[in-house]
Amino acid sequence: MLRDYYHFCPRSYRILAWLLIPLAAVILGCLSGYALPDLSGGWTVDTFTDTFTRLFLITLPTGVLEVFAGGKMFNGFGIFHDGEPGFLAASASDRWHRLFRHVLVVDAIRRFLVNLVAWSLAVGINNAMAELGFAEAAGASGGTGQTFFFVCTASLVVCVAGLFSSVAVRGFGMFGLMVMIMALLQSVALLLILIAGISGNTVLLLLPAAAGLITYFRKAYRAGTALRDPIETKKGKN
Repeated sequence: MLRDYYHFCPRSYRILAWLLIPLAAVILGCLSGYALPDLSGGWTVDTFTDTFTRLFLITLPTGVLEVFAGGKMFNGFGIFHDGEPGFLAASASDRWHRLFRHVLVVDAIRRFLVNLVAWSLAVGINNAMAELGFAEAAGASGGTGQTFFFVCTASLVVCVAGLFSSVAVRGFGMFGLMVMIMALLQSVALLLILIAGISGNTVLLLLPAAAGLITYFRKAYRAGTALRDPIETKKGKN
């Protein structure tokens, strides 16, 4: 599966996707962990907006890097940004459908792990500071198990938002427009996460995450294979 992913994506994109983006997520997760607000006194308008801002600062820069990586400069996985997927011509046609399925799975797992690392570092550092007496823990959940479940589901929701921002309808090739779409999707995802955290119904996060993943894979796979077919037809005529 990883071999198919490497076959699909150029080296410049893989360096950004597997090294620079995770490194940025680690740094942002650490910084956000030190800056999360004190929620021990309950949720207020100020703590709500402050928490939203801090968490958004984790996801926005890495999301911008993801959109940037998928554009022409790195010619990566965002294959529908400019409608010129020249690197697809290098793919073996008889392996195409299986290869593309593998690429979708690997890219989704990679994005989930990036978000999971960032969120885990933020919560872990904040809780460590609380234990050392430097601050109150920002986590609103009631124990290690609940915290881990919340971090995992929240990371999955943010991952789905990032996936949808990277696989857009052809024609949305402008970088600024893609960043706006990404920021909007991330904002909706973070609002869902905060509402779930306040209400304690974090399991509800699994519903939009599962629905989003199913929709994403259907749209991406259909669009990718449809994009490949005209290339094969053109090569056959030549």
